[in-house]
Amino acid sequence: MKKVGPKIRALREELGLNQKEFGKLVLVDHNTESKWEQREEVPGGAHKKKVEFLLQVGEHQELKEVIKETIESDGGISAAAGLVGMLFGIANAQGISVNNLWQQLSFDSYLMVGINKLKQRRMNEKPPENRRND
Repeated sequence: MKKVGPKIRALREELGLNQKEFGKLVLVDHNTESKWEQREEVPGGAHKKKVEFLLQVGEHQELKEVIKETIESDGGISAAAGLVGMLFGIANAQGISVNNLWQQLSFDSYLMVGINKLKQRRMNEKPPENRRND
């Protein structure tokens, strides 16, 4: 994990993000992210697994493209952070790798049915006035 700094920086640059934006993606402040890149600290605790997961995603072209497209969408970093969190949760809950996660998302009709049902319910709800309509 000590050589993770350059990998984090490379992925951050590939995604077109500055340190503050990448920090939001992994839910840390930009000072922490900067220390990771400068090898002053290594991700630990809950962040270690999430960073390892994100680096694996960075090696998977299709998932990386989906995250880039999400960052560039109206939802921006917040939507991408939610997506990464959801993917991380699915992979951990099922104990699968990033490659297996991609296959699961592509072919597991039960998982996609659940996600689509959530989306349909959300679209049928009237958004609160103080929140943005995603």
